[in-house]
Amino acid sequence: MQASDGNFYGTTFRGGANGYGMVFKITPGGTLITLHSFNGTDGSYSQAGLVQATDGNFYGTTSGGGTNCYPYECGTVFKITPNGTLTTLYNFCSQSNCSDGDNPTAALVQATDGNFYGTTEGGGASGNCGSHGCGTLFKITPGGMLPTVHASISLTATILTPLYCKPLTETSMGQRREAGPAILAKMAAARSSKSPLEAC
Repeated sequence: MQASDGNFYGTTFRGGANGYGMVFKITPGGTLITLHSFNGTDGSYSQAGLVQATDGNFYGTTSGGGTNCYPYECGTVFKITPNGTLTTLYNFCSQSNCSDGDNPTAALVQATDGNFYGTTEGGGASGNCGSHGCGTLFKITPGGMLPTVHASISLTATILTPLYCKPLTETSMGQRREAGPAILAKMAAARSSKSPLEAC
């Protein structure tokens, strides 16, 4: 992503000083700067891009690592400054049976309320998807307060109807990620109107 300073910021799944991926900056002229190399305990294997928040910092997720799983599964939400100071905001699987979520692989979205919203592939309260779980929708504040798990993705509540529409049943993980922001917007609209969601 291109940030407000004109430079581009992103993540890698592997590589970096420890082999667990990194956060990097690259100038329009092609100068690459490693901002942070994940070490497993602060996250590993980031699969999503960054979002620059209204405070000027960058926020993202790692699909693995954190203090509860090393280096695979679990995952984290993190904040990193443009100068490379990384702060882990949340370690997934901090709750019993990973009911708070496990393995976030998509980017965060900062909403107009200032909070961040995202998804996990595994974990959650539902037992309908085996031991890995069905995933969650979560909210986390910029200060790193514990995520609010809105629902387990396998539930059939009306507000989660879009999660069963075609964009989320495609086999391409990229298509799943692209559908996320639109679904969050529909969920917000449904909450405000208290009416059933239309089919996707």
